[in-house]
Amino acid sequence: MHSLFCFKMIRFEAIHNLLDSARKLSEIRAWRFATDRTTLQFIISMNTNEQLGEDGIDSTGASLGDYAPMTVQFRRSKGLQVGHIDFKVTGQYWSSWKVRATSSELIITVDQDRFQELTQLLRFSEEHVGLTDENMDRLAEMIKRKYIEYVERELQNGIG
Repeated sequence: MHSLFCFKMIRFEAIHNLLDSARKLSEIRAWRFATDRTTLQFIISMNTNEQLGEDGIDSTGASLGDYAPMTVQFRRSKGLQVGHIDFKVTGQYWSSWKVRATSSELIITVDQDRFQELTQLLRFSEEHVGLTDENMDRLAEMIKRKYIEYVERELQNGIG
């Protein structure tokens, strides 16, 4: 009987530790874990490489349009794609993109001078900065997986 009692006490202690770990879970720490450097780079890549570069669309899915014939010639001479507008010539604008995670949101910032030139002077949509609904769904899935990973890791640490 004594060994059974010890076994039950050990099991109870493990459950206690697990519950204690569960109580210590933090939404703020989970958010920070989920919005790590990989996630922020993924957002930029989806916006620049995929939406602008591969598809030539803004966050609403609208086409950014086609290049004028003279621009097509110039871009071809530089070895750049000419199938659609992508706002990439030197790569400087794309490399200016940053994503910052606050306590409740993700904020994309870009070179403001170039952004104003594109939106005010050249009359492109401000919506070229931001994710399509499809990419927002992909991001939500990634963040959900990272939340689960955070919870599993924290609970596993509690079990020891």
